Amino acid sequence: GLVGSEMCIRDSYPFIVAKLTNMGESTKSSRSPAVMVASVILTVVLAGGAAFFYGRSLVSLPASVVPCIVLGFAASYFMKGISRRVSGCDSFIANYLFQGALLSALACFMFLASNYTIGSDDTHREEAVVERLYSKTEHSTRRVGRRYVRTGEPYKVYYMELSFSNGRKKDIRLGRKGFGAHRKGEKIDIELSEGIFGIPVLST
Repeated sequence: GLVGSEMCIRDSYPFIVAKLTNMGESTKSSRSPAVMVASVILTVVLAGGAAFFYGRSLVSLPASVVPCIVLGFAASYFMKGISRRVSGCDSFIANYLFQGALLSALACFMFLASNYTIGSDDTHREEAVVERLYSKTEHSTRRVGRRYVRTGEPYKVYYMELSFSNGRKKDIRLGRKGFGAHRKGEKIDIELSEGIFGIPVLST
């Protein structure tokens, strides 16, 4: 028969297994919100970087951003097992959406940043016509505490829409002084260089 110590070990084994299981589930559930928040922050940072390089590139949204979004969400579907292990969340929809948004932002950033930073050093000038001058009203923000952001004072942001000879159009952000220096229908020379993927980028 079993001695006392062996019986004690045998009786305590189910308790230990249950305890470890509960600890794993607790760690898993506590990890999920942190991973989601980190994913959102990283997605916003990458999307902001992609928006910057998009603003410096003569390319349309359908030709640049849309394929990256399709690629990101397609990759998210095939990586659903990885996202579940990393996030600790069992929800397929949550993992798919968060990871799809992150991968889409990453793809956009890498594509546009690579095209802008890697390419020909040679520049050329193209003539463009000022199609319109317009402004948008935006609001400054300031943080109130750790979790809240309050909308501040409104301010104007100025843009100039340019039309190139091949039909391409591009909105360029201007300062207040530059906004007043241009007129609709004016022809101006824009300095461009060619990116590694053949997409022209603004050199100045």
